[in-house]
Amino acid sequence: MVCLETQHVRAAMSAQRNKTDAADALGIAHIMRTGWFRQAHIKTQDC
Repeated sequence: MVCLETQHVRAAMSAQRNKTDAADALGIAHIMRTGWFRQAHIKTQDC
């Protein structure tokens, strides 16, 4: 599991015209496939 930086993903998805759950899922999948993301720093498992 990878936690993504929300501000980075939001910036990448802001140009998206169709704001649906399916389109968001495809956008996040594309970000993951291309490797264009930043991992969020999580202090512990409980966080």
